[in-house]
Amino acid sequence: MKQINWLWLVISLIGLIGLSFGLAYLLQGIGTRFHFPLDELAWLAYLSVFGTTLVCNFTIIAPVPVATAIMIAAATK
Repeated sequence: MKQINWLWLVISLIGLIGLSFGLAYLLQGIGTRFHFPLDELAWLAYLSVFGTTLVCNFTIIAPVPVATAIMIAAATK
């Protein structure tokens, strides 16, 4: 059986968490900079969050950091 390289695993996990927070910060900055009307584009936001979450749930082995970024950005509004 192959031995687990714990250092690589920890570095990868920290990188994915950092990427998730970076994407959340970027999405939040874009949302505040362009002042999108939330009432008119709510259906598009729900559709894109549903589609992204569906694609992220299709990945079983490799986690996708985009799902965490979307959840963080959506929870702050």
